[in-house]
Amino acid sequence: MALEGSSRGYLVHGMEGFDYDKARKVLQIPEDYQIEAMAAIGKHATKEKLSAELQKKEVPSPRRPVKQIVMKGKFEKRIEQALGLLDLEKSCLIEQLFLNVVR
Repeated sequence: MALEGSSRGYLVHGMEGFDYDKARKVLQIPEDYQIEAMAAIGKHATKEKLSAELQKKEVPSPRRPVKQIVMKGKFEKRIEQALGLLDLEKSCLIEQLFLNVVR
């Protein structure tokens, strides 16, 4: 779903920690269907479209840079070596980075 959404210009973000019973009730999901997953799907927008309260939360996360934690192959090569000149720091699609692990 994330790949298809991305190919159509949407951001797709899987979610967990939602209330299954409330989702069933609000979305009117019949009892003979099982809820397996939930995803937020939408278009990227500017921070200014958010409420003032949500704008305050729009700050860079304290996560490690992707190039410090993502590797390709047998863990000898860092991803920036494997992908050459690609600048991951400037990529706005880091969460959509998919790798084929070389065995």
